[in-house]
Amino acid sequence: MYWLVEHPYAYAELRDVLHYQYEKIDIVGRPIPGLGAEFPLELYCNYTIDQILAALGLHTPWKHKHFQEGVLYLEDRNMDVFFVTLVKSEKDYSPTTMYQDYAVNERVFHWQSQSRTSVSSPTGQRYINQKHTKHPVLFFVREKKRNENGVTLPYTCVGLADYKSHSGSAPITMEWTMREPLPAFVLDVAVRG
Repeated sequence: MYWLVEHPYAYAELRDVLHYQYEKIDIVGRPIPGLGAEFPLELYCNYTIDQILAALGLHTPWKHKHFQEGVLYLEDRNMDVFFVTLVKSEKDYSPTTMYQDYAVNERVFHWQSQSRTSVSSPTGQRYINQKHTKHPVLFFVREKKRNENGVTLPYTCVGLADYKSHSGSAPITMEWTMREPLPAFVLDVAVRG
């Protein structure tokens, strides 16, 4: 990389590109309040599934966890992680996974559990009792699964949430109170219109 400094035109070009990119930064990530430093994830930053799983300790150089569901329970940390795709297409999702997930406002998120999760199940009870247990529930959201070119889109980390209310069963329709407000760029696509 030192050779670049010795080539003034290449160095100037790189500096200009970096300056241009720096000026376009909308959000600066910051630690997620309520999560320890052992989680190398930052609030409002974008991550692929593999990056998230590595940060949660599920991907290592020796093992790679296959994951394609929208919820993940880390039993050893008593932590739930929700992966929400806001705009679902019939091409990518079955009728039983077309959940109604959206932001009510910058602090309240409407979310539906998996279709087989009932209020009496251990998972349903864990969700409903989160207000008392205070176990972490971490949300990641993205607008849609793929962009126009077919590239899988990353998730934005929107932080921790706490139980607010629920209704129904299998799926359970829930409202979660976000500990940090949803940023405008997420709220624009997350509010149901």
